[in-house]
Amino acid sequence: MNMIYVSDLFSKKRWFLDYCRYYGRYNKGMIEKMLIILVLLPLSLQAQKGVTLGNMNMTYQIVGDEIQIQLKAPTTGWLGIGFNSTNSIVKSDLYLPRVRNGSLEGIDMYVAGAGNPKNDTLLGGSNNLKLINGIEDNNSTELTFRLPLPSNDKYDYTHSLSREFWLILAYSQSDDYNHHSTMRKHVPFKFLN
Repeated sequence: MNMIYVSDLFSKKRWFLDYCRYYGRYNKGMIEKMLIILVLLPLSLQAQKGVTLGNMNMTYQIVGDEIQIQLKAPTTGWLGIGFNSTNSIVKSDLYLPRVRNGSLEGIDMYVAGAGNPKNDTLLGGSNNLKLINGIEDNNSTELTFRLPLPSNDKYDYTHSLSREFWLILAYSQSDDYNHHSTMRKHVPFKFLN
């Protein structure tokens, strides 16, 4: 997956202006219009921070010392988001929010081994999932929650803005946490401020 960084766009702007000046193909008005587009484009990209994997969408924003995350998927089961320094579910920090019987619930887990996720609270950690909102209809679920940035829980992934990590998105067709995911994908990702 190709990622676009604001610094890359500004370096392209510089290249474009140098090209225009050297070849003289564009008049001053055209260069000014292109410059405005190249300045506004990064701002519009920053406004929508997130990723879509398969048919699951994740958006986020940094709110003080927390990350507010919104997940949406075509299911009425649990949704999952995980973080790891390697491309693996093992040793990942995993959060599984859900809407069950009209109530918003969620657990904070650490994946000790393949097929062996453990609730952080049972390991001596804490549930750092701060649930905000959950909407479920006949064929989709949308959940909003916050996670601490950083966490003092040794079972949580330590986030640092602009540092790449492996993002894990998953969902199930069931609200039962013992039910395996229907969809799970991993992608390199960065939280940007």
